[in-house]
Amino acid sequence: MPLIALKAHFDGEHIRLDEAFDLPAGADLIVTLAVSDERDTEFRRAWSALGKRSLSRLDGDEEPSYSIEDCR
Repeated sequence: MPLIALKAHFDGEHIRLDEAFDLPAGADLIVTLAVSDERDTEFRRAWSALGKRSLSRLDGDEEPSYSIEDCR
């Protein structure tokens, strides 16, 4: 199946193609998002916070303490 790249945008409700293309009903699509720097930073912050919370759960009262050298 050939891949064709088309520029599009999201209007808040639907994905809209920015150029004319004969797209049949039921066509299989692959959607790739080009995330802005602001959203990318927000996304990275959220993943970082999740990672910190997950790691903090590993350091419970019953767990041994590990040095930075142990983690390498």
